[in-house]
Amino acid sequence: MWLVVVASAAGGAIVGSRPTGLRAADVLLTAAFAGLVALAGAYARRWSWLVAAGIAVAAAGSGKEAVVCAVASILIGFVAVALNARSLGMGAAAAGLAVQALLRLPDFVAQGVPSLLAALAVVPLFVSAYRYAPGRGRRRTRKYAFYAGSIAFGLFGIGIVAALLARAHVEDGISGAQSGFENVQNGERDASVAALNQSAAEFGSAADILGSWWAAPVRALPIIGQQVDAVHTMAEEGHTLAVDASQAAAVIDYEQLRVRGGAIDLELLRSAQVPIAKTASALEAAREHLQGLSVGWLFPPVRDRFDLFMREIGRAGPAAAVARDVITVAPELLGADTPQHYLVLFGSPAETRELGGFVGNFAEVTADKGKLTLTRSGRALELSDPKGAAGFTLTPGDYVEPFLQYRVTQFFGNVTASANFPDVANVAEQLYPQTGGVPLDGVFYMDPYALEQLLDLTGPITLKGGDNRTKLTSKNAARTLLVDQYVDIPVKGERVDFLDEATRLTFEQLTTGDLPKPVKVANVMNPMVEQGRLFAQSTHPQIQALFEQLALDGSIPARNGGDYLSVTQSNENPSKIDAYLQRDVTYDATYFPDTGQVDGDVKIRLTNSVPSTDLPEDVVGNANGLPVGTNHLFLNVYSPLGAVGATINGVPTGLGSIKRFGLSAYTVVVDVPPGGTVTVEIKLAGIVDRSRQYQLTVVRQPTVNSDHIDVTLNTRDGWRIVSFPGFQLDRGTGKASIGEGRSEILTAHLDTR
Repeated sequence: MWLVVVASAAGGAIVGSRPTGLRAADVLLTAAFAGLVALAGAYARRWSWLVAAGIAVAAAGSGKEAVVCAVASILIGFVAVALNARSLGMGAAAAGLAVQALLRLPDFVAQGVPSLLAALAVVPLFVSAYRYAPGRGRRRTRKYAFYAGSIAFGLFGIGIVAALLARAHVEDGISGAQSGFENVQNGERDASVAALNQSAAEFGSAADILGSWWAAPVRALPIIGQQVDAVHTMAEEGHTLAVDASQAAAVIDYEQLRVRGGAIDLELLRSAQVPIAKTASALEAAREHLQGLSVGWLFPPVRDRFDLFMREIGRAGPAAAVARDVITVAPELLGADTPQHYLVLFGSPAETRELGGFVGNFAEVTADKGKLTLTRSGRALELSDPKGAAGFTLTPGDYVEPFLQYRVTQFFGNVTASANFPDVANVAEQLYPQTGGVPLDGVFYMDPYALEQLLDLTGPITLKGGDNRTKLTSKNAARTLLVDQYVDIPVKGERVDFLDEATRLTFEQLTTGDLPKPVKVANVMNPMVEQGRLFAQSTHPQIQALFEQLALDGSIPARNGGDYLSVTQSNENPSKIDAYLQRDVTYDATYFPDTGQVDGDVKIRLTNSVPSTDLPEDVVGNANGLPVGTNHLFLNVYSPLGAVGATINGVPTGLGSIKRFGLSAYTVVVDVPPGGTVTVEIKLAGIVDRSRQYQLTVVRQPTVNSDHIDVTLNTRDGWRIVSFPGFQLDRGTGKASIGEGRSEILTAHLDTR
């Protein structure tokens, strides 16, 4: 019997249960529990063995160790009943095996259910053992139970006192950290230092209380010890974080860490690198430590504060990591050692190209020792060679194909013909030096909406347009440049000068004026990155890695074996009529999880809402002999699936096809009359990765009027759609609407009925 009891205790010691906040206490308590159950089994009646073993078998599920132990236990019970035999050793073995199974039950239903079942299973053993144990054994049981209960009650009381004393400090520490992080983001150095110092002090007080000699034994108490351990760890990590963040905030002068007079202090940037990196590391370490805690048994008030603290770390951690990476490469980006030359392309989605818009203007900006200078600006025509006399060339490669029909070596404005910005930047980097420009260190792209946001940072500009002067602000710049200028300035040459002046003055203010704090710059420009209206590429690997981290690189997203949809268009008039084009896109997909088959139906409804055909020829004219106001365009659909057929307004039409970016690009030539609507439908079919999850990557072209995109998912009989996480799902139709970002990934979870 005693050999079995010792073996059961050893099995309990290695199971890895976490009932308390101390690893040593976990091992001792689990071993004691397993040994006591085996000892109780030695004296308990046989029916109680079968109860414990039966519950273990029923709850073991797929846990192999639990199943083996539970089956062995129940076999011993059946043999004992069948042979009408029992012994102390046999009872200890039956109960010992049952408790090994109960300690290894897999999680199911909810946190604590396996533990509750284990407790219910062993209660009959203990009751029966107590009833049939010798009198001396019962007296010892009562005595030891009284001692254990008294100690537990005393520790519980101490835990309550410690929790009450620490609670206010923890809450004040979290509030101080929230305030401090917000002030850091807003560049309020003094306020952030004060708040973080106060937070550190509060967290430190809580850690001192919970880590004191008189409170430490509470951590050995089951369940209660987990509460104390979680709060103590939270307080220690909060103290470390607040101290590091306070030190970083004290070192960094946020008022000076900004562009002033078109320049930034590189020495100040370098001085901020170490404290920001230290703060980012502390946040990551805190997240890892807190994630390692056993929090399943935390009581709601403690769990609420723990979750709040984790959310704050989850919010501040990525921001600190990005700040660390930005400030690491910023000196190189700003020409600390060698002047950096950047080409900025200004595209107009009023005349679409696949990336966004035709490039009408450009600017060359030089960064030298932190100072930005507008070196050159002008029209894209200045970089063009319409007759091909200069013989501009491109290095052959896969990226060249999208540009062939647009003769980009002759017409630089078509450089945005590819939907993949790395292609665009590559071509621009090759062509710009051939046109008389300097070798480039990077290329940027922006459209009038991004330019409008820049004016929120630099302030408004005033332009001369015809006989009037126009003030461009962060409220009207995009509409003025895309629509109003063609009505208000009838002379084409004056419109060209108007756009050129808008580009030049904006970048003169950017390179000579002051900018707000970095957080304001980020908040203003982030939506432009998300919408695909601002891209950046660098020839330097470390800077390029940062651009990719910030989603600035404009690359075609990987589909990762799933489905993919992107609808783009290219204006073939050429004209600025795309400012009046609306697109409604619907994608009906039927997915077969067991085979990976997808049957897709893409419908694009194009509406030409041009208000009048009396607008300038730049807007309503075309070079294709079509009626005035007709929008003549190439419509492209990117998909990994094969095209089955295409129609325009229900009439079958030809469909061009070419491989790009690991996808098929299907092209339809469409003419949309003024005031008219045309519906293009392309039917698709093919195979994606077989999975219970259907993943669709949707990439949106940044147009003047953003697409409305709806996706409807169906599946074959025997399967059902469980959810579309992150999307509003009509469960009756399986329909979800796609957001406004350039790239969205929709994942549907499916299951058998």
